[in-house]
Amino acid sequence: MKFKIYGYNERPDHRLHVFTNDSDEPLWLDTKIYDFRYSALLSFDRDGCVYEGGGNLVDPGNRIYGSPQLGVTVPPQGFLACFGRADEPALASLLDRAMEGSMLYNATMSLIYPMRASLDRENDELNVEYDEEIKENIQKKILFVGNSSTYFNGTPIKLKGICRAENIAIDVVYCTFGSAYLHEFADESHERGIAMRKKLKSEKYDLVFLQDAGGAEYEDSLKSIKTIMPYIKENGAEAVMYMRYAGCRGDDERDAAEKRHEETYSRLGKDFDCAVSPVAKAFGVCRHKYPEINLYADDAAHHSREGSYLIAAQWFKTLFGRTPNGEYFAGIDRSVVEKLLDCVI
Repeated sequence: MKFKIYGYNERPDHRLHVFTNDSDEPLWLDTKIYDFRYSALLSFDRDGCVYEGGGNLVDPGNRIYGSPQLGVTVPPQGFLACFGRADEPALASLLDRAMEGSMLYNATMSLIYPMRASLDRENDELNVEYDEEIKENIQKKILFVGNSSTYFNGTPIKLKGICRAENIAIDVVYCTFGSAYLHEFADESHERGIAMRKKLKSEKYDLVFLQDAGGAEYEDSLKSIKTIMPYIKENGAEAVMYMRYAGCRGDDERDAAEKRHEETYSRLGKDFDCAVSPVAKAFGVCRHKYPEINLYADDAAHHSREGSYLIAAQWFKTLFGRTPNGEYFAGIDRSVVEKLLDCVI
């Protein structure tokens, strides 16, 4: 598919603009300089492979609507397509395809969909090609129930990428909403509860990951899961407790929150006789062993690309009983990936 380019390396409007990076270093585009509030974003690496997608990045100075990330990175020797969804509906459709149904608000995330693009600068055209993803021999179909601590930075897609590098085919499905609590999913009259029940009744899953909000107390989560669990069992799936990381600032505060999450999710795992993925423990190990690795996004509350990779690697270990082989990098330097894998519990 071909798309007309209306500008390069300048503050975008609703039409398709492209930011190029001819250097061997990542190019950072700050939301304070480039207004991406109403823009969809789709970037490609030096080989033209899809790299990242998302959009609607709001200046973090806006305390109510500020995005959890301060800007977007253009890969070395790569480029970024920036466009308004209403004005480029065909390109927006391709972005949605590449995001594989993932839930994301005001941010970007890593992508692994078989999509490539190239620039024809002489004719000012963006050429995009893609292959239909073939979902064959799926070994595990996983439903994720939770909030941004699950979906942010495309963590389920990173799990898919890690599995693909191990020749394991999985399918990931989202039932995730920003700031969601499990008691909302437990409520049959709440829109989130309705959405979860619809997912569980319409498709069969092997696993359902459950993650509560950071402020949820043990008794609250216990009550909610007691309501949710019969729907999971009726589906024929197994539940997995995602022991979330600490979404707070400061090492002492994070230590305390990680300990609380460890206690809460360990108890829930025993209560419901199901697996627990100890992400909070892995975060604690990494923060203290490799303090040079920033596991948090620009807002210091959500997880970064590296944090997302660590979460996905820990999920893999929980599901398959071994640490990933490290052949999928998600745009992270190999040496950093090795350190992250060293922190998997």
